[in-house]
Amino acid sequence: MSLIPKCSFRIIGLSEDELSNIVDNYLHGISYRTGSYYKDRSQKILRLVVDDSTDSATLQCLVKEKPGHAIHDFFISISSNQQSAVVDIPDFLLSLQNKVGGSICFSYTCTFDPDE
Repeated sequence: MSLIPKCSFRIIGLSEDELSNIVDNYLHGISYRTGSYYKDRSQKILRLVVDDSTDSATLQCLVKEKPGHAIHDFFISISSNQQSAVVDIPDFLLSLQNKVGGSICFSYTCTFDPDE
């Protein structure tokens, strides 16, 4: 069984001011989420859901404008009721990563009933 993952683009390590600057200047009409980095709650994370309609130019602009200390990556999240599964990395994500750079990170969560 092959799973379709949820994919996002993240910038990690932003201050409140840096995050506000990016949101105010570059994310008009783009859906995004923000949060705190678990290793350092003072650092912020910007997360954009990506799919086959995502414009690589927007992501390239964000990478160019992010501060040097911040990192960016693509994040794949999978949730399954099986202990193992095959995950296909979507072609659009590989294409975006080739154009924008950064690593690809994974999160796999197994959600099955242990009593079954």
